[in-house]
Amino acid sequence: PANTFGDEAKMQACKACPPGAASPAGSSTPSACACGDPAMQSGYTASGTLECACPRGTQIEGTKCAACPLGTYSGTVGSQACSACPVGTTTLVMGALSSSDCVCAAGFYLNPEHSAAADSTSSGSTKCLTCELLIGGACRGGGNLTAPKLATLPGHWRSGPNATTWHRCLNQQTYAGDADECKAEGATKCQVCRGVDAWPFSSTSASSSSSVR
Repeated sequence: PANTFGDEAKMQACKACPPGAASPAGSSTPSACACGDPAMQSGYTASGTLECACPRGTQIEGTKCAACPLGTYSGTVGSQACSACPVGTTTLVMGALSSSDCVCAAGFYLNPEHSAAADSTSSGSTKCLTCELLIGGACRGGGNLTAPKLATLPGHWRSGPNATTWHRCLNQQTYAGDADECKAEGATKCQVCRGVDAWPFSSTSASSSSSVR
C-alpha cells in the first residue's frame, strides 16, 4: 500500500515509511519514501534512516505538518508531537511556539507569585490557580486574569489587591470592602456589599453604596 515499501518477490512484509514520509503503492525500497509536506525539512540519521521534521508551531500528522492544537505548543523543528501546556492553562490560537503562549484557561486566574521567567522552565510556582478554591472571592478566570480583578463576595474583605485570601466581616450584617472599618467586630461604617465589585472599590461604587447606621 501507499506510504510503505517491501520486496514482494521475497515475501517480505511491507514496512511503513518514517513519520511524515510518503511513497507510491508498490514501492520496494526505503529510498522510495520522501517527506510528504514541502514545509518539512528532511535529513538522514547515522543509520541512514530518512527523518522528516516540521517547523516550529507544528507537528507531524500523517504525511503533513499541522498546527499545534489549542492547549499545546512546539518551539523546535522536529518530528516530535507538540507539548501540552501546564495544568490550568491553554493557548489562544493554534500553532503556539512556546510555553509563554500558554495563558490561564477559563476557571483559573494568574498566580501572583508566578514569575514570567518561570514560563521557560519546569520549576517555580504554578502559573494559574483554580477559581474553585477561592473562599470569599470569585472569578470566571481565563486569559491571565490577575488577582486585583478577582471579585470580593458579600460579607468578606481582603488585605490588598494581590491578596487571594478573604476574611469574613465580624458583624452579622453584610458589608463589603477592604477598609479598616470592615475589620473590627461590630463595625458600623462598612459599605454595603456589592458582590460584583473587586478590590479596590471605585469611587462610583463607593458613592452608590450606603453605610450602615
